[in-house]
Amino acid sequence: IEYVMALFAASRIVTNNSVEQSNAAYRFLYRLKDGVHIRNAVLMETALLNLPDLKSADELHKVLFVGRITKQKNWPCLLRAIPLVDQGCRVQLVVCGEGEEKEQFLAMADELDIAEKVKHLGYQQNIYPIMRSCDMLVLPSWYEGMPNVLLEALSIGLPCIVSDIPAHRDIIDDTGCALLFDPTNPKEL
Repeated sequence: IEYVMALFAASRIVTNNSVEQSNAAYRFLYRLKDGVHIRNAVLMETALLNLPDLKSADELHKVLFVGRITKQKNWPCLLRAIPLVDQGCRVQLVVCGEGEEKEQFLAMADELDIAEKVKHLGYQQNIYPIMRSCDMLVLPSWYEGMPNVLLEALSIGLPCIVSDIPAHRDIIDDTGCALLFDPTNPKEL
């Protein structure tokens, strides 16, 4: 029934499975309906699940930010929080991303006298090795569509601190799998 309905009623076919592994009828339908293959959002290697033990306060804690350096991502809140955290333990902010506000981001890090604590790696194709080397992910966004990096971090057990916005709450639900903070408040972060 599903095949017949798709044949007559669907304008496109979307799949998250490899079409080459599907039966001949589905491969025909996929080609006929100009099919689109959308991979699953998170590909995992089980070796990535072995995260290191928690660190003591005197060890360097790596805080990861992944995303475009743009107003939507609320990076000023994150930069303002770093000096507050650094009073109690050693912190390095690892930044993976590019964006139209990159120069303002780096200038603000200089103004806050934390430039030596910020390691800007730019855009990274494979984020998992970097996630493995960090102690937590922070997403201070004002809004998100689907925060894939949050899903990726949670999938390997990386602790996450995220802004209290609908997209993050939808993923976290009542599980407590990440900490929420008010995106207007660097001290709360």
